[in-house]
Amino acid sequence: DTIVTSPLYGVCTWSGIEMFGLILIGWSIVSLAAAGPVAEEDWGDGLKVKVLYRPDDCVEGAKAHDVIHYHYVGRLFDTGEEFGKSFDYNTPYIVSLGNGYIIPGMDRGLIGTCLWERRRITFPASLGYGQAGAGEKIPPNATLTFYIRMVKIVRNGRTLDPEEQSFVSLYAEATNSYTLKEYNNAIALMEPVIPLHQEYRQRSTSCLQKCRNTSLPSLNEQHKALLNNVTNRIPFVRQYLLMAARGRCVSECKTETLRAELKVTSNLLMEDINSARYYDYLQYLYYQVDDPVEGARCAFTYYFMHPHETSIQNSVEYYQTVLKMQPKNYTIYREPGSSPQQTHYTTGSDAYHKKEWLKAIDNFEASFKLYKVDLDQCQAYCEDVFYINVTGWQFGMISGQNVHIPDMMDVYSLMAKAVEMVAECRVECYRKVTTINGVRHKGYLASIFNFLQFAYYTVGRLNDAAVCVASYQLMEPSDSAMSRNSLFYKSKMKIPEDRFVPRQDVVTLFHQHEMDLFLLEYIRSGALPKKKGVRGDTSKSFDYHSEL
Repeated sequence: DTIVTSPLYGVCTWSGIEMFGLILIGWSIVSLAAAGPVAEEDWGDGLKVKVLYRPDDCVEGAKAHDVIHYHYVGRLFDTGEEFGKSFDYNTPYIVSLGNGYIIPGMDRGLIGTCLWERRRITFPASLGYGQAGAGEKIPPNATLTFYIRMVKIVRNGRTLDPEEQSFVSLYAEATNSYTLKEYNNAIALMEPVIPLHQEYRQRSTSCLQKCRNTSLPSLNEQHKALLNNVTNRIPFVRQYLLMAARGRCVSECKTETLRAELKVTSNLLMEDINSARYYDYLQYLYYQVDDPVEGARCAFTYYFMHPHETSIQNSVEYYQTVLKMQPKNYTIYREPGSSPQQTHYTTGSDAYHKKEWLKAIDNFEASFKLYKVDLDQCQAYCEDVFYINVTGWQFGMISGQNVHIPDMMDVYSLMAKAVEMVAECRVECYRKVTTINGVRHKGYLASIFNFLQFAYYTVGRLNDAAVCVASYQLMEPSDSAMSRNSLFYKSKMKIPEDRFVPRQDVVTLFHQHEMDLFLLEYIRSGALPKKKGVRGDTSKSFDYHSEL
């Protein structure tokens, strides 16, 4: 291959023995819960079908050309003697329905079967094995009876099982088709993952934001006394109760708002999905089916999200140099290279340099307002990513990294690891919301107030300019140019000292960022982070404050 392929990820499956046991148990339970007798139907040519059990929520059954998975027990009608069953192979029988791949009695008798439905299908030799019979157990001219149970229906690459329609399961099936080089099928499965994942992230984030202010449950006097007594000996009891209350709130919210397609059915695949790895797969898949334009769109989209990954760098280079697909503008990408708040920023910057001061002010103010929204949503989702992966008790994931959680970890170390993972993700969010078209803009938030202070000054709104100066200096206290501006405002413009107060929301953001860094460094090092100078720069090799 001349283009770099995406890494292959194995799809976890149960072993045949485990699946066999589960299906047997399920069969027994359903048999006990089966609906009452239903009249046997005559479908013509001697074909008779009797529904033994059909789920109440059945809406649509199997159609011709569906790929069906079903278990069966086959018996001779005259004697009741069993001649075969799928359980002998520890796997359901899989076939494309209505295409003549199985004997006519079954090909016709399975039409309309719902997921988990059980049927009895009886038909004469003319719809079975005819005058020849089959093997040693099916004699010539035998009338046959099959007892079947439908366990999976796949239509156009998508399963009709609500649980299997989850975007995570679709992703697993798509990567499996990719491995098998079934490229068109992989595309059909992968494309729906993108809007479903985006919807999941939006709904899940809303739940986390909604539940963050959940308070302790109401306690009666007896419980209050008990809590106060226990808290003296176990300091964390109150925090445990609060975490439990918030966890219950999130769980109930997700149960309410996440439909079947949005359920997380596998924790281990969420790392790939949250990093938008589906675009990396799709860029190669579209290339393989001779659609390099769509492949390039996916490649550039993923590249802007992960510009330092060598494999996608090579793929983008191939599209550009070999296929001569140079992007003329950012509209070719599958997702916008910039968010609405970043678009306001660039529009404000253009207006500023054109001296369109009011337009610049409007856009920079809008950019700051949406910046807070984007950051809050990104950081709220950090807790969801941690929740998904740590519930498995084996792996955690944050910011695209696997974190092994030892099998024997005390509760305090586990809590510390959780805080570290969330803090690391929260810090990463400052980078994500300031990356435009794949390029990280350092000093992004501070620059908004640098632009604003001069724009406000130019239109005569001096008090607003003073507030913006103070807000900027909170983030960049050592900037000598802004110090001169501040002195100019005070001495020449006669703006009182008490007007130079930073915006409260900027102060909140700044302190929040400081706390995230504090938690991250303290847990990693086991010591309080050292500070240098007025800005409180840490001793790490990069400047955390440049995130602001």
